[in-house]
Amino acid sequence: MSVLPLKVENVYKSFHAGLFSGRVEILHGITFSLNPGEIFGLLGRNGAGKTTTLKTIVGLLTPDSGTVSIFGMSPSSVQARRLLGFLPEHPYFYGYLTGREFLEMAAALHGMGSREASRRADELLETVNMTHAADKPLRKYSKGMLQRIGLAQAIVGAPQLIVLDEPLSGLDPVGRRELKEVVLSLKKQGRTVLFSSHILPDVEEMCDRVGIVEQGTLTLVESVDTLLERGTQRTEVELIGDCSKLINHFNKLSFVKRAGATVVTLPRDGDVQGLIAAAIKHGCHISGVKPYRKTLEELLLEAPSGVSEQEDASRKEDTQ
Repeated sequence: MSVLPLKVENVYKSFHAGLFSGRVEILHGITFSLNPGEIFGLLGRNGAGKTTTLKTIVGLLTPDSGTVSIFGMSPSSVQARRLLGFLPEHPYFYGYLTGREFLEMAAALHGMGSREASRRADELLETVNMTHAADKPLRKYSKGMLQRIGLAQAIVGAPQLIVLDEPLSGLDPVGRRELKEVVLSLKKQGRTVLFSSHILPDVEEMCDRVGIVEQGTLTLVESVDTLLERGTQRTEVELIGDCSKLINHFNKLSFVKRAGATVVTLPRDGDVQGLIAAAIKHGCHISGVKPYRKTLEELLLEAPSGVSEQEDASRKEDTQ
């Protein structure tokens, strides 16, 4: 499709903070869009406005002003919802249904006949590695098992845009790895994924771009590679051979001997390519180049903290 999977333009949203209080504005002009086939991570502290943003995108909340379009259509339209899959942070499950029955029900809601719904349920149970618990009631599922079934229902209709609120929450390391592979496979199929998460190493590993939400404002939208490159603190270049001439040429740099090699440390803005070229010219062999960067978590923690009143109002609304 030539139109963007998602376009959010200047969205504002407020809620009543209490019976005798005025309205508290949670979103302040949120604007961003998604490219086809990308994975976009929405980051921010609790109460920053992430869940409110996602609920507004999928049509569960109506913005006070601004617009949201899914493939050029309103989120409330039947056509847009057919192209959309959603997993909320706190999904509700019918505990008396089995995992298989729940997915068959979800498939039936997408208009599939009983035979097709059964086939699709079996397919998704295998995709999220839940075949072994397919006929167990959902009330006996662990939090991680419910997350898997929740992700399966979000993609039951083969949506083109998948919105996931904290999809990796409650999973052990193996479960996170498996579900990350599912999300990455959606990208390979050309689908677009938007998700929020507090597990920043996973975001760093999966996302093409991220947006940071603070106090209801999108303070930054950037590719993960560019963001991490901006956080580079220093770079170490490991050399083998006689580096005496190189050391004399770059006498202001730090050269140390380490495990039979010579390691030179360059500052954040150092000319790494220039050093490598000079090393080769002076007969040194390059055995390694290692940048030391701030993690995505460190970069996020450097952002300004939110406003407590806003956080409280957002948390109350997000649990409704």
